[in-house]
Amino acid sequence: MKKAISFITAGVCAVLLSTTTSAQSVSLDTYNMVLPSDGPVTSTGGISTTAIAKYGGAGTFYDASTKAFAKNEDFSFKIEHTKGISTSVSRAVAIEAFTELSIGGETELQIIGQSVSASAEVKVGVKKSVTTTVSWTIDAAQPSGNYLASTGKETMKTNGYIETANSGGVVTSRKFVTAYYTVRPYSSVKKI
Repeated sequence: MKKAISFITAGVCAVLLSTTTSAQSVSLDTYNMVLPSDGPVTSTGGISTTAIAKYGGAGTFYDASTKAFAKNEDFSFKIEHTKGISTSVSRAVAIEAFTELSIGGETELQIIGQSVSASAEVKVGVKKSVTTTVSWTIDAAQPSGNYLASTGKETMKTNGYIETANSGGVVTSRKFVTAYYTVRPYSSVKKI
């Protein structure tokens, strides 16, 4: 035994079969009662859709799928330290700064940086070496031995969607983007 349920909306008919033998018709009003009502409802040719606001209003936003901070070492060396004496060492080092963006420009980079809380050091497409003086200090109270001093750059790698929303906060367009850039230099010293 089969049961047929039909949905008829502006000439479009869908028939679902089940295991009993009665037929039941559902009106458009009954069908619309089961739609979620958390967004504006539009009707085109008898087919209703619900648009859900993702944002608080109009604008361009970044929706990150992934984001990861990393430390990339550019320079390291060994320091010999004796307890009871403060040890300080300074070095001029070259640290690479770069920004790679799959699509877009400075505006998209700023939107991404605000969203992931990490602004880029340099503009889109720039790759340069920045020479800076870095100092490491090992406190006199630290145990004697060898220490590893290192410096480099912190990077952000993220991918996701640049989305444009209308005044109701509903996304009207989205494009996939990948960004990889340096955020800031770092330095560290640890006992080895």
